[in-house]
Amino acid sequence: GSWELVTSNQAALRGSLYLSKSGPIYLSINALVVRRLNVTGLDGSGDTFLCTSYITEVLIKSIAASLLAGVRTAAPTVARKYEYKLVRADGLGVWEQVISELTGQSHAGYVDSDLQQLLAWISQKRTKAGDEWAREIAEECARILELLGMPETEVPGRLSVRHILSQFVRIRNKTKAHGAVGEDFFDNANSHYVSATVKFLENCPIVNWAWYHLSVRQSRNNVRAVQLTGPSPAHVRSEESKQLRPKTHGIHFRTHTRGRLFHCGEMLRSNRECTTFFLPNGGYTNRGIAEFLDYGSGRVEHVELPQYVQPPARLPASATEGAATMDIFANVLGNLPPRPPRYVDRPRLEQELLTRLLDRNHPIITLHGRGGIGKTSLAIHVAHKISEDETPHFGLILWLSARDLELKPSGATEVRRGIADIDSVCKAIGCLLDKEQTTDTIAALLQDPSSVESKGILFVFDNFETLDDPRGFHKFLDTHTHIPNKILITSRERAFKGDYPVEVGGMEYEEAQRLLHTEAVALGINTELVDPASPEIFEYTDGHPFVMRILVGEIAKEGKRVPLKSIVPRRVDLLNVVFERSFNKLSAAGRWAFLCVANWRSVVSELALLVVLGQRNLDAEEGLEECVRLSLLTRYELADDSYCYGAPELARIFARKKLDGDPDRLLVQEDMEVLQGFGPLKAEDASTVSIGELIDKYLNRCIREATSIEPDSQHRLDSILSSIAELWPAAWLKVSEYRRVTKSDPNDIRYALRRAVEEQPFDKNAWLARANFAQQEGDETTFIATSLSAVDADPNDVRLIRETACSLCRFVDAHKSEIPKVRRGVYLANLRSHMERIANQLDSTGLSRLAWLFLLEDDQDGAWKYANLGLAKDSTNTHCLKIVERLNDCDCR
Repeated sequence: GSWELVTSNQAALRGSLYLSKSGPIYLSINALVVRRLNVTGLDGSGDTFLCTSYITEVLIKSIAASLLAGVRTAAPTVARKYEYKLVRADGLGVWEQVISELTGQSHAGYVDSDLQQLLAWISQKRTKAGDEWAREIAEECARILELLGMPETEVPGRLSVRHILSQFVRIRNKTKAHGAVGEDFFDNANSHYVSATVKFLENCPIVNWAWYHLSVRQSRNNVRAVQLTGPSPAHVRSEESKQLRPKTHGIHFRTHTRGRLFHCGEMLRSNRECTTFFLPNGGYTNRGIAEFLDYGSGRVEHVELPQYVQPPARLPASATEGAATMDIFANVLGNLPPRPPRYVDRPRLEQELLTRLLDRNHPIITLHGRGGIGKTSLAIHVAHKISEDETPHFGLILWLSARDLELKPSGATEVRRGIADIDSVCKAIGCLLDKEQTTDTIAALLQDPSSVESKGILFVFDNFETLDDPRGFHKFLDTHTHIPNKILITSRERAFKGDYPVEVGGMEYEEAQRLLHTEAVALGINTELVDPASPEIFEYTDGHPFVMRILVGEIAKEGKRVPLKSIVPRRVDLLNVVFERSFNKLSAAGRWAFLCVANWRSVVSELALLVVLGQRNLDAEEGLEECVRLSLLTRYELADDSYCYGAPELARIFARKKLDGDPDRLLVQEDMEVLQGFGPLKAEDASTVSIGELIDKYLNRCIREATSIEPDSQHRLDSILSSIAELWPAAWLKVSEYRRVTKSDPNDIRYALRRAVEEQPFDKNAWLARANFAQQEGDETTFIATSLSAVDADPNDVRLIRETACSLCRFVDAHKSEIPKVRRGVYLANLRSHMERIANQLDSTGLSRLAWLFLLEDDQDGAWKYANLGLAKDSTNTHCLKIVERLNDCDCR
């Protein structure tokens, strides 16, 4: 059997746990350590505490190994840098630090999208009701730290798993020599420690993944696959193992059934029988020998890993990194990179940026847009332009680059970041200006440049989003920067408050033409191959300069015109450069919104997305805002100023690739079908269509097709229509119509009709629909009341007033004894006033009904008046004759 940590009622009363064989513990490496704890027992001993700490240590190291596996494909040098650290790590703190850095802003973009669930699990703030487990773990750990006499054990309000990891590491480091604390400590702490460990194990995403030990049998040319679930690994059937062909033997995992297969490399090793699992345990020697520990048995193994003897080669500097020393650029002192080669002027953007840099209002300006769109080139060009003024606005221009990827025709290559955090910024500025390298010095300089330059300093931070803590550093800049100083930021992500945003989108057509022609000349190819294709290339790339350069390069390779649709899909690296890092930063809501919008050649209304994502309990507004902020989607305005969203062609190609491997592919496709029901809409036509028109079109289609779909689909569609109506109240009338067509519960129809008249009190059709339904149900009181409200909504509808008067007369006459006179008067007087106002438009029958209204209120004079007016129009009208006859009989004249 397999092993599971279980809490019993009796044990819970004692605050302790025990182990049983009732279920799986998922990952074999954890299960074997749990079994070791089971053998030790759950008493108040140091051995119990130590075995429990092994479980947390294994989990932390497994999380780091998983993240490295997710980084290795996109950024192998980054992965190797951390592997070099981890084989030497003599403490668990290094593993925690690696997890923190890999899930931080600067590296999260490298982590494969399949591991986004793990990234979110580690990073997100635990403030919702479903996050109680995290707070319980933190509180259990806090109690242990208090018992250890550790300071600052209070649980933060905005808790995250990062905090929990640091707590586990502090506990492990403090108690590593477990004899240093007494038996009383273990007696008090063990129940808390085991409880926290169990909750951590139960909620960690990696234990739910599919883990395998894979190797290829060369003689048979097939795959030997062992599933690592529970302490007794099982061989995978040959049919399934055929789908798991690895590039390298060893331990692999996939996060979902359609996911990519990730190899854990040297960070997690196993024997062929999968009975022992080894993780690095420090102790790396100069001869290339690494120590590995099997936590299940305590056995140590020494492994030759000579590839980690030499430290990773230092990455080259970026071509756009600022100089290490100051120099004179025209009329300004600075450290600017050289002008970008073959730069194509972008007059509108250049002028907008210059205006904002030279005004006295905005201390921080952000150039934001997707990767390769030309933000850095624009910033360099404008900075050089400022330096050439005869009386320059700034005395100093300091260029500080956090760029970690260089975009080249061959693809993206890693480069060394010039700055990574506030300390490296202080060091760089201190060296350039011969100042102290402290935050206080830089803060004082941002507030007042007079110590080095009275005119002011322009600080340029390139690729701001790859800093370790961009939001924290932006807050620092926002707090301390005063005019005449200015900050210019280039970033893929615009997520900062207090700045002035300048969006860098695709080139305008004339600019794109010049770029394509210039590139063709530079590559030495016949411009006749490129110039005629300029419109097609421009439209296909949405004017994206980097992608256009790549396409010209591909044409140069072929020496002939190549269909664009055949170039882009085979250059997957091109799409990854532009979109991958931004996509990997998306939350679940942002990912869902992007996949829904970008997989359809149409703009999609925000309301439709709010409804569809809301059905999945996803925050559509936040998701869409993320996509816009990261330049993955473009926001457009409809005719009524509501929003819709679209994606350029390149983003659509990228989205198709991402959807194919997404674990929620079928659900996303289901939602796309709903969105497509709103009908296609081109971005250029968005401003001519209102959201009301789109909704009406969708609702009418749903009503037409209601009877041809399955009951389950009818129910889901009903839920969608209700959500639409909550956001667009005018839709309640159509919802009621849909429910009547699908023969829904009368209470549901009644509810929709009531909401329709509540939300649209001046809509005659809503009142009439409610009246019609009430009449069908035999609810005379509601029928009369809503008919009267319909008249109030349109008091000029003569036909409606006549018909309502007829119904009211019959109703009151039939219920005279039941309706109090005062209430009867309210009914009659309101309608009578409407009829008197249009009396000259009524025929003799209509006048007879007006006369009856007077008669029902015992107003004989009024009844006589309008009955005779009716006879004047038609002396043979039987209704008027009866009223006159009745009045004569009563001698009422």
